[in-house]
Amino acid sequence: MNSEAKSTSQEIISKLRIKEIGAFFGSIAAPLLIVFSLNRFMGFSDEWFEIILTSTVSVGFILLLIFLVVREIMSSRKEKYANITEKHHFCFHTTRDIETFLNDIDPASLTEKDKKHIFTAATNGYIKILDGVATIYSMLTGTRCRATIKTIYEKDGKLFVRTLARDADSYEHNFETDIQRFEDNKDAIEENEDFELLYDEKQPGQSCFFCNNLIERRIYKTSSFKVYGEPNKEMSWYERMRCKGWTLPYRSAIVWPIQQKKNRYFAFDEIGCIGFLAVDSESRGVFKKNWDTWLGAGIADALFHPINTMFNVLEKKNLENEK
Repeated sequence: MNSEAKSTSQEIISKLRIKEIGAFFGSIAAPLLIVFSLNRFMGFSDEWFEIILTSTVSVGFILLLIFLVVREIMSSRKEKYANITEKHHFCFHTTRDIETFLNDIDPASLTEKDKKHIFTAATNGYIKILDGVATIYSMLTGTRCRATIKTIYEKDGKLFVRTLARDADSYEHNFETDIQRFEDNKDAIEENEDFELLYDEKQPGQSCFFCNNLIERRIYKTSSFKVYGEPNKEMSWYERMRCKGWTLPYRSAIVWPIQQKKNRYFAFDEIGCIGFLAVDSESRGVFKKNWDTWLGAGIADALFHPINTMFNVLEKKNLENEK
């Protein structure tokens, strides 16, 4: 984290501490003042005065404790957002460099070997970006999060997704499985609730798929069950609470479309959705919809051009060789 972000977060924390100290003395002093004032005008007996005084201090202390706990939770989340600014910038920095790298390539002069090198170089760049994304959400949630880029392809008139890249740790663990899933065409869009929702826009206005507890989403469908096994659909509430019978390695997820849609201010061809950015966690209830969804949405938007450019470069035919 850079020095400016550190100093800003420290200033916020110090201000919160001053407010908390003020709240402590205020929450104790104000009720006591009221009790002494009432006793002066109403003349409580010594026994009743002691009971009222003790009860007032106890209730005030409990309320203050609740306030401090809530305040600490809120301020710690804000501090985490300050801490991820450097990683967030790194994602956009690398995205820009990949786009620059691809724009300097002349597709007409590429051999098949060149295309493989370009694909590998660009993919390594996406892995770096996904490392940053996974780190960001791991820092925010305090859990282990994974990040993935899926791209769309067509096979026999049907749309499928393939894993283009994962964060480095996930990439190593899933490399062989991802290749097999692609070769066997196991991941049709229509078999994945999150991808289908965002691609077909069955519910207009959905900027992302968000679920903090997939176990409780009874209708959740994903082709990943083919790999990890079908979950136990008859789980009791206790089994759901303990995640018994759940086969997937993640329990909450956010998915964003990587797309270019029409804009009323600018005239250009609408390319549509070419893939998805996904983040998931092994824990439940860890994402904040009002904040965490926008972080990923910005990165998904930035990824559109380098991914689209990469496939344009790799799929463009060598016209000189065809003559």
